[in-house]
Amino acid sequence: MSDNADGEARPQPALLSVDLQEGFDNDTVIIRLNGQEVYREDGVATMRVLGLADTFSTAAEPGPATLEVVVESRGLAQTIPLEIGDHTHVGLSIVKGGIEAIASSEAFGYM
Repeated sequence: MSDNADGEARPQPALLSVDLQEGFDNDTVIIRLNGQEVYREDGVATMRVLGLADTFSTAAEPGPATLEVVVESRGLAQTIPLEIGDHTHVGLSIVKGGIEAIASSEAFGYM
């Protein structure tokens, strides 16, 4: 914890890392964390050899959070409840016409 200008303790920001994994094919993706846009990209496409389309990290407040994922090009949207720890990893995939999410305290491995 660090102190703010009033000398009160405040929690250190946590880190949220998001991997866009399987099923993306030239898609427009928008991601919001607690209502704030943290990612917007056109042309998101999974590299089939890696199973990864894109990745990004953002600072986040520890505790309960919501991640809103919109795949605009397919008309898909999903709100995902999360518990943000020191470093939370989220993998997002498009599976059977929907958005699938997996959260982990460990980074995902890619070959």
